[in-house]
Amino acid sequence: MVVQVVTRRSTGPDDLADAALAVAGRRGLSGMTVRGVADEAGVSIGAVQHHFPTTDALYRFVFQRLAERIRRRIDRDPVARDAGAPVDDRLSAALRHLLPTTVARRREAAVMVEFAARATHSAELAEVQSLILGGIRSELVEILGAHGLPEPDVRAALLLATVDGLALDAVSAPSLYPGATLDACLSRQIAAALTP
Repeated sequence: MVVQVVTRRSTGPDDLADAALAVAGRRGLSGMTVRGVADEAGVSIGAVQHHFPTTDALYRFVFQRLAERIRRRIDRDPVARDAGAPVDDRLSAALRHLLPTTVARRREAAVMVEFAARATHSAELAEVQSLILGGIRSELVEILGAHGLPEPDVRAALLLATVDGLALDAVSAPSLYPGATLDACLSRQIAAALTP
């Protein structure tokens, strides 16, 4: 007699966050339910609830995970991280990672927009949003300040607001904002931000 042992792959919070992001990318945050995440990950509802006892806990973790994914992409960009590169190239390289210029990034941006909207009524998500925006803004201030530009904090805020606005408009009216338009708008705003 042969006994077949079936082992199930362990699914941790990062795996579940990836599953949740896949669901949210296709169906929005309203589709990112415990059941939807469990189905996507191929685990039981209890397995999801073990790591995320509430939907708020799931949302917070997934929001952080999405921000970390974008952060890693920027950190791997050689131009964005090169302190010796021209300032406009550095800013462009970093900020383009926040724009929905591909199908995958459009889904990612749509999820970020939904999380930002929910942050207006959720202290936990607002805290994550503040950390995300604060971190990006600090880096922009550092880049701008290192090049001797006055009011680097104001310039950084304007650049970040431009990217956020472009992302919002691009995911809500995609036909009006093809990738080339997003790139052109960003280039124009960077040039304005670098004007003494």
